[in-house]
Amino acid sequence: MKKRAIVNLVSSNERYLQGQKRLIDSFIAIHNDIKPCDFLYFTSEEMVGSPLHKDNPYAFKIYAINNLRSQGYEQILWLDASIVFVKNVQPIFDWIEEKGFFFEHCGHSVGHWCNEQTLNYFGITREEGFNMPMFSAGFTGLDFTNAKAVEFFKKWEQSMLDGYFKGSWDDHRHDLTCASIIANQMDMVKDFSGGGNYFAYIGSGYGTPQESVICHLVGI
Repeated sequence: MKKRAIVNLVSSNERYLQGQKRLIDSFIAIHNDIKPCDFLYFTSEEMVGSPLHKDNPYAFKIYAINNLRSQGYEQILWLDASIVFVKNVQPIFDWIEEKGFFFEHCGHSVGHWCNEQTLNYFGITREEGFNMPMFSAGFTGLDFTNAKAVEFFKKWEQSMLDGYFKGSWDDHRHDLTCASIIANQMDMVKDFSGGGNYFAYIGSGYGTPQESVICHLVGI
């Protein structure tokens, strides 16, 4: 069996540390009888050698994933600290095993959330961006024995190193924007999970989650 892990990193901020603990506690509670994967977590960018979030937003995701790769993990699922488990994670790793990656539609388009510099970097127009669906990078799974997943991650990492995770929240979604463009250009959208299939927002204004939902998005 491939070596599997979930990974999370938060900077030394009390609210995010509490969110991370909540995520870990929910994982332990759901998977008490069987351990489908390891769970590794970090409490600062320094622990993985990443630039600070304020200097290069969400670069820490790339560094955290690479840290696990250096430890021999082959299938890696990044989860944000705003998530809690309500069911066993196994179906997500089944998806990663079958497709080579796990991305879930988020209901937005690249055209709405991409600054001009990043459009130019990837060689696309805003009109083309409006036809590119985005996925939710807060829950991203990759199988590093899969050639397409490896190529995707290499391009995602390079866009971070080149500075295109950077930008204003007013018109850019940082790592999510870059990842979604790359996934579209690599014809990966056909293998996205449907929005709300495994991850669902809950609370006022949101509907009842589907039966297939494994994690709730509850904020920080």
